[in-house]
Amino acid sequence: MLRELFDSVACRQPQAPALIEGDSRVSYADLMARSGRFARHLVERLGMQRGDCVAVCLPSGWEFAAGFLAASGLGAIWVPFHPQWRSREIAWLAGRVPLRVLITNSLLVETWREAAVLPPGVVCIDDPAIQDALLAPASAPLPASLSGADEASICFTTSGSTGRPRVVLRTQANLLAAARSTAAALRVEPAMPILSAVPFHHSGGSDNCMLLPLLVGATAVLPQSFTPAAAVAALARERVRLIMGSPSIYSMLVESAAAPASFATVEAAISFGAPLAPETARRLEERLGLRVRQLYGATETGVIAIQSPDTPFQPGVVGHPVASAEVHILDEHGQRLGPGCTGEVAVGGPGVVNGYLDEPVLNRELFRDGFFRTGDLGRLDEAGTLFLCGRSKTLINLGGTKVDPAEIEHVLLEMPAVRDCVVRGLRDPQQGEIVAAAIALRPGCELSRQAVVAHCRARMAEFKIPRRIEFVDALPADASGKKPQAWTAS
Repeated sequence: MLRELFDSVACRQPQAPALIEGDSRVSYADLMARSGRFARHLVERLGMQRGDCVAVCLPSGWEFAAGFLAASGLGAIWVPFHPQWRSREIAWLAGRVPLRVLITNSLLVETWREAAVLPPGVVCIDDPAIQDALLAPASAPLPASLSGADEASICFTTSGSTGRPRVVLRTQANLLAAARSTAAALRVEPAMPILSAVPFHHSGGSDNCMLLPLLVGATAVLPQSFTPAAAVAALARERVRLIMGSPSIYSMLVESAAAPASFATVEAAISFGAPLAPETARRLEERLGLRVRQLYGATETGVIAIQSPDTPFQPGVVGHPVASAEVHILDEHGQRLGPGCTGEVAVGGPGVVNGYLDEPVLNRELFRDGFFRTGDLGRLDEAGTLFLCGRSKTLINLGGTKVDPAEIEHVLLEMPAVRDCVVRGLRDPQQGEIVAAAIALRPGCELSRQAVVAHCRARMAEFKIPRRIEFVDALPADASGKKPQAWTAS
């Protein structure tokens, strides 16, 4: 389904650029051919079959996109792993989905070896033989497409509103519904240059920075590195018309030495993954002439709502729901509330998944009558504009990546000197939220901040490491609210 749609776009505009990475330009014809060779390699060399799970641990790039299109056409399930994950995080997800193949590079594969979860087939894309296979002229027909609209297509992890990570399987129909409604809401056109500044392994990056441009015929412009200088250079060089970024990206842009002229071609700037700080929005408009609009979505639903271009920035205003999302506001009993009333945001429609993998109890609680209860608090006004007011659950939102404080608390409690701890998110004017930890030590023990960071760095992704660490004599009895849960908890 998705592969067929992409191929039809590629056949209409074969020479148009699909992906631009610095000086490298990959046309739609090139990407179609490379994804076909990828599919052939998966089938002929690695025995890939319909329904197999393909792990990918890569930064954004044409290899990621080609691999996804290949897997999609074969009816396989694409399973992104965060490139910063450590061995325990990798082992957690690898233990919940049966991986047949891993696509990665020679540097990142070492962490997989440490985790002792290497699947039967491994593809290191920087292997010269693999590069030759993907870039060589085609010599045989492509494998037949086996994809179906209601088959699982991509697998993400999310903490959502539930605390510890869950596994979300999204179908091709889910992905396509979200991409089409977002494209319509943002008026994305073929050949439109889009700065795709959120990594593809993130659900929002996959939806809005990879699939959105490729299924419409637009151009995904990828900065060679996620730095202000690289992003501004790409904006000017490619005459970007749409920016798809996270609050952290916009914070970097507003702090850079960029001139307003660098943004002259930008028609729309969209922020998603976490609330954009009002001060950042104000400075972007005053310094760079960039009015940023907020996009609201979830891994379980895809895009839910987008702020309209004629609405001034206001904290919590996320605009009208897109065509693929029906939004209800529910009270504590699950009853629908009217305009102006605050309650939990529930979302239905073709973009919503059926539930989490192997979570029957949680699915009965959160997925009811075709609607997903997001855990976000909000209200709808008479005109149908959605306002967000907070969350009904306590998670740390790191630029769109939801982190369970209990996971970090568990890692800290592994240190012999730590008697107790509590982890929380603290508001930060530039980043939205940061991880903060208060640690109580055992009598007679000493511990440095550097030791805490080193301990965490060996066991968790870099973005989960507490940025603020405070040593205290004691914690309130109810400070953490619940017992720390292991990443490996069922």
